[in-house]
Amino acid sequence: MAKSDILSRSDLMELEIARYRKDNQPTKNEVDAIVNHHRAVLNVPRISWTRYWVCDSYNNLGIYCVYDDDTDRLHDSCLYCGHPEERK
Repeated sequence: MAKSDILSRSDLMELEIARYRKDNQPTKNEVDAIVNHHRAVLNVPRISWTRYWVCDSYNNLGIYCVYDDDTDRLHDSCLYCGHPEERK
């Protein structure tokens, strides 16, 4: 991933919010921009994120927790804050 893939905090948050707003679904390019941002920052080939949990880490410029799909298929540990996807 290139450094040019890294987004500003406001751009990333705007894209993440749009990603889960039912009335304004983002384009594939907008979703790709979010994915490419996290992949570039974390140097991880495949990521996913969930809209259910707001990430507690100040290192995550986005809103939601991010998981490495290759090494953490059950999403037990957010790459930023360490929290699992399934919380009680």
